[in-house]
Amino acid sequence: SITDFEIFNKKGYENLSEDDFFKLIGSAESGSEHPLARAIVRFAEDQRVAISPPIDFESHSGLGISCTVENHKISIGNRNMVEQNNLKVSSKLENLLVQYESLGKTAIIAIIDDQIRGVVAVSDVVREEAETVISRLQGMGIRVWMITGDNKLTAQVIGDSLGIKDIFAEVLPQFKKDKVQELQQQGFVVAMIGDGINDSPALTQADVGIAIGAGTDIARKSASIVLMRSNLWDILLGIDLSRKTYRRIKINFVWAFLYNIIAIPVSYTHLRAHETGR
Repeated sequence: SITDFEIFNKKGYENLSEDDFFKLIGSAESGSEHPLARAIVRFAEDQRVAISPPIDFESHSGLGISCTVENHKISIGNRNMVEQNNLKVSSKLENLLVQYESLGKTAIIAIIDDQIRGVVAVSDVVREEAETVISRLQGMGIRVWMITGDNKLTAQVIGDSLGIKDIFAEVLPQFKKDKVQELQQQGFVVAMIGDGINDSPALTQADVGIAIGAGTDIARKSASIVLMRSNLWDILLGIDLSRKTYRRIKINFVWAFLYNIIAIPVSYTHLRAHETGR
C-alpha cells in the first residue's frame, strides 16, 4: 500500500495536482501485474481518479515501466530507470529515497515528459504469520534466505524485522534462478517459495518449488507444491508431513529388512528339515 508521496512542481512546467499525478501514474501502472503497480492503481482508484489505458506500454526488467498516457510520456521505476532516461538523481531526491527506504519502503520515481515529477513510497504488507513461521523454520534447523529485487537498505530493514540474516538484494528477476543455483552449488538442498511470474524459473530450479495459491498461474505450474490456502503455516505442515512420511518409510524398510533376515533363514532351515525327513 502507498504510505507517502511527494509531487515536484517545477517552474516552466505544468503544475500537477494530486489527482492529475495519480491519474497519470495509475493509468500507466494499470498495464502491469507487478504488486507495486497494483498498489498504485488501487490508490488511484480509491482517490476516484479516472484510469485510462496506457499506450505503447513496456515493462523493463529490473527498472520499471514506460508508456504514453493522454499524450504524456511516462516512465516509472527506480534509480536505474532515471539513468535510463538520461536524468540525474539530485541530492534532495536521494535523501528522500533513503528516508523512505530506511523505513523498509520501496521508493518509486515517476518521470513525466522527461522530468522527475514525483516519488511514491510503497510499503509491502508482511504476512502476519511470516515472522513466526520463519522463526519456526530456523528452529527446525532450516536456514532461511530472502531473495528480492528491492534495494539493499529496504531489504535489510525488512529482513531484520523478520529475523532473516541472509539476504540477496537488488536481484533482477532473471537472476533469481542463478541465486538458487548458487546455493545448490554450495551443497544446500533448496526450497524456493514464490508467487509471481518472475519467480517461476527459480521455482523450477529449486529442489522443491513452493507456490502461493493466490499467486500467478505460471508460478503455480512451475512449483512442486502449491499452498492452496495461501497461508505460510502450511509450509511447516508440509515439511512436518514429509519428514514423518520419510521417517515411516525408513522404519518400514528396517522392519522389512529384519523380517527378511530372520524369515528367510528360518524358512530355509524348515525347508531343509522337511526335505531331510523324507
